[in-house]
Amino acid sequence: MKNETLPFQGGSSCKISSSADGEVILVKDRADNLATWIVCLFMAFAPVLDPYVLPLTSAGVRVNDLLIILVVAYLLLSRKCSWDKRGVSLIVLATTFLFCTLLSVLEDTIGRDVGVALRIALIYLVYACFYSAISGRIVLSSFAKIATWVAIFGTVLLLLQYLLPGSMWDGRLPLTLSKSDQFMSLIDPTTGEVRPHGFFQEVSYYALYVAPVLIYSIKRDRFDVSALLSVGLLLSSSLLGFIALGIAFCFAASKVRDAAGNIDWRKVALVASAVFFLVLTIGFLIALGVAPFLNTVADLVARRVGSILDINATYNWGRSSAQLRLLGNVDLFSKYDPVQKLFGLGVGEYANVFNGVETTYGSSIVNMLLGFGAVGALALITWSLFLVKGAKSGMRVFPALVILALLTDNVLFGWCFFYLLSWVQDDYSHIL
Repeated sequence: MKNETLPFQGGSSCKISSSADGEVILVKDRADNLATWIVCLFMAFAPVLDPYVLPLTSAGVRVNDLLIILVVAYLLLSRKCSWDKRGVSLIVLATTFLFCTLLSVLEDTIGRDVGVALRIALIYLVYACFYSAISGRIVLSSFAKIATWVAIFGTVLLLLQYLLPGSMWDGRLPLTLSKSDQFMSLIDPTTGEVRPHGFFQEVSYYALYVAPVLIYSIKRDRFDVSALLSVGLLLSSSLLGFIALGIAFCFAASKVRDAAGNIDWRKVALVASAVFFLVLTIGFLIALGVAPFLNTVADLVARRVGSILDINATYNWGRSSAQLRLLGNVDLFSKYDPVQKLFGLGVGEYANVFNGVETTYGSSIVNMLLGFGAVGALALITWSLFLVKGAKSGMRVFPALVILALLTDNVLFGWCFFYLLSWVQDDYSHIL
């Protein structure tokens, strides 16, 4: 009997045994399999656990911070760490941000806290290193399986929250929230609209989580799951959710034809069946009189689209949520001096330098422009383009979702961002 060990997908290894008659027997290393499942399990639950802390110190220790340290320590001790180009490129990006911060602090700026700026840049680099250490262990087939179940349970809870907003669990886990985090109310106190979000903090986080699962389900011809998740995105009334639905629809339409350009009528039948049951469900809810949202969905969509079309109107805080998400405080960049325009002020520091700034809310692109200047913003844009270019042509929808998140929310180096990045893989063979 001859034994060899060869590399396996996801950085693991595979033991190969050859019998006397030449027959090859593959036996996957159980330790490698365990390491892969631990990493995939953590990455699938990280966005859910993101706002919670453990009372180990006066300020608390974030649950995800403790878990990622334990996971990386386990991989190091068992020699199961695995890096890929996705993780390495993230370290390069974070190092560029640190470089910009170091150069920016050479210029004395009134109101800026140099210590905070450097600390945040270093934290970005540490997070990038942590993620890079586990990135090669994120195998899509395992990761997607866990994430799909999380998305399904989250969507079922969202549907219940929509039907019973006044008496349903808001999704908050029995853990302590950090001082900087809070859960959105199921009923918007300003408009009175029902805004269900599963067990996520707010509707946009639910949309960010579900969007890649929806695309993956469509790619796997799981139209039952796709229909359920589509209903969840619709009822969440999230702008990101509507955009994700549009992307998913285009992606589904592109799958109707096969590689030869012929229409696959089996897929057409599956899509038609999913649409039929979706319409049947909506009709059932209307008949029960428990879905008032469905009577105003056209107005809601119109408001969301209108806020985007109105993006070039006079800049005024609070008038347009799309302005806040897409533009943030971008007008402050014109007030930077030449050095600041190149290297920025440090992440979030513009709120200390410029009086009267109400919020640091905005897209990651804008926040990186203000925090790390033109050099940092250019580095982020370049990294994003390489992310798209490196994906297979049929699977570029996943890096496109990463870019969508960067354009619409300040998610960079947060666990929603790492979660979305985990869907960008080199090997999609099991779903192609």
